[in-house]
Amino acid sequence: MTPFGNVILFSSVAGAATLVGLAMVLAAGRWTEKYCGYIVSVAAGFLVAIAAAHILPEALELNGWAPLWFVVGFVVFFAAEHVITVHACGHKECDHEGRGLTAAAGIGLHSVFDGVAIGVGFEVDTALGVLTAVAVILHELPEGVFTYTILINSGADKRRSIVYSMLVALATPVGAVLTFLLFRQWVNESVLGVMLGFIGGTFIYVGAGDLTPEAHRGRSFANIIMLALGAAGAVGLGLLTG
Repeated sequence: MTPFGNVILFSSVAGAATLVGLAMVLAAGRWTEKYCGYIVSVAAGFLVAIAAAHILPEALELNGWAPLWFVVGFVVFFAAEHVITVHACGHKECDHEGRGLTAAAGIGLHSVFDGVAIGVGFEVDTALGVLTAVAVILHELPEGVFTYTILINSGADKRRSIVYSMLVALATPVGAVLTFLLFRQWVNESVLGVMLGFIGGTFIYVGAGDLTPEAHRGRSFANIIMLALGAAGAVGLGLLTG
């Protein structure tokens, strides 16, 4: 399959994973709430391991300043999330639904960056593209659960919550396709290294900053096992594809 075909395929699967998470919470809300922590734990371990073991070394080969951009990616995502969750609604003067929509918009923006990560990964090589796509797919599944739950709990009706969740799912393939089509026209290896470093930092932030706290809510030894399995799976898949 061509690189562009891979981008379309894997980013579409990532978007579909968000829809699967949405379907899970609609069909079996209690079951999903009970076991979603295990999926989150696997995704957290996989994301952190992919960033540290594969994305950063690859970025370093392309650009010696990649570790700096790794840190920049982490800080930018922290700042963006902090602004969205704390300041965007003006605290008490914003209604609950407004806060929910703002949070959903933030998740949608993150999904666009997930698409960018897939596009950049396949721009570098197929193996890195597959690893990056799998990491995105794993955390897009619980993202579908979180998006719908946030919207419903904020007061949005069921229909609007489903529509907004579907838009979040669509953001990933759109981001991936646009990245691959637009960037390949002018991006050289040095710029790819910068972008990979930045993406690695965002993966670390999402894995350690967003997903790991959610995994801790389970307060089960099984969560530790699942996180370790996710990290081992990332390393093992990297060896197989490399």
